[in-house]
Amino acid sequence: MIQLNNVTKRYPNGLEALKNISLTIEKGEFVFLVGPSGAGKTTILKLLYRELLPTNGSIRVLGRDVVKLKKSRVPYFRRNIGLVFQDYRLLTDRTVYENVAFALRVIETPGREIKKRVLESLALVGLGEKFKVKPTELSGGEQQRVSLARAIVNQPAIILADEPTGNLDPETSKDIVNLLRVINLRGSTIVMGTHDQEIVDRLRKRVVEVEGGMIVRDQLKGAYRNEA
Repeated sequence: MIQLNNVTKRYPNGLEALKNISLTIEKGEFVFLVGPSGAGKTTILKLLYRELLPTNGSIRVLGRDVVKLKKSRVPYFRRNIGLVFQDYRLLTDRTVYENVAFALRVIETPGREIKKRVLESLALVGLGEKFKVKPTELSGGEQQRVSLARAIVNQPAIILADEPTGNLDPETSKDIVNLLRVINLRGSTIVMGTHDQEIVDRLRKRVVEVEGGMIVRDQLKGAYRNEA
């Protein structure tokens, strides 16, 4: 499903964000990426959806060699990946419905199918009755639910979430992660970068700890901090 082999990422300013890391994630897994700010978590996620390219090493996602993928094929590759960000990245001048439908219109999905999938996705995240409102009329937690609905509307194989609870209170954070668990149970592989210790400790999923650009721990049913 996801394979990084001996991956190094060095930025133009000389910063080495990742140092020869290797990581394999199987279909259907739920993986937390943890570690301090600047450790390399976001860099890993950006490499997986080809926002960045590695300096060295190979990356395969869904059977594709990401490094060798032609630029013109990147949009098609990303159709199988749902993205969730800390800052929601919603279109504030569009309704909730239009925000979620946008991902389907880009790939020219038929109108009837768009309506069906958008309403199903909004229902799954508990916003079935708010499809006509704009994001600015919603709470932060509701905006993140819209972001989740947008991420899953294409029925992607992989969801990449970068600090999705970073701007939310603890109770709302639990709700968002519970939704991610439901999405995971429906078949999507989840990779989530987070600083949220309470959530990681509660769920006891696979934990990959990154520090100084290196993977320092990879533990099944792990906690936020190494308990060994």
